[in-house]
Amino acid sequence: MDIPRADDTNEDRLSALEIFEIAEQVQADAVEFYESAAASFPHLSNLFLEVARREQVCRAMFTEMKQDFVQTRKPPRILDDSTFRGIAALNVFAGLADPETEFEGLYRKEDILQTIMHREQEILHYLFGLRNFVKDPTARAVLNRIVQEKQNQVRGLENLREL
Repeated sequence: MDIPRADDTNEDRLSALEIFEIAEQVQADAVEFYESAAASFPHLSNLFLEVARREQVCRAMFTEMKQDFVQTRKPPRILDDSTFRGIAALNVFAGLADPETEFEGLYRKEDILQTIMHREQEILHYLFGLRNFVKDPTARAVLNRIVQEKQNQVRGLENLREL
């Protein structure tokens, strides 16, 4: 019996479509996290709602990119739904994230922004880590574009110091 090597299976790969969907889920989780933070910390709600708005804009961009991609190609789905959801749930904003715990004891806006920036850097590390599961050049290009857009968004968060 011939046993396939790991390189011969799809178990260690993500398709371009799945990369888009993971990026969308990460952004959706981030929106939910920051909206919850706004409700938990009313005195900083403007700040958290602005971050949530920016996360939503980024999600909408990823959705548009995915729609454009799907219209010009027929991307395959490699993973089954439970494996896909499991990978998407590994991001730092997924269900385990609790804004009250995350920002507990932080009173200065600068400290809150530092924590937000740290969370966003963790998302970038998560996205960089997905590269280990992307073999297809098209999927890799999609992931690189998503990482680039996320980096731009993170840089834009620096402007929040003025809020």
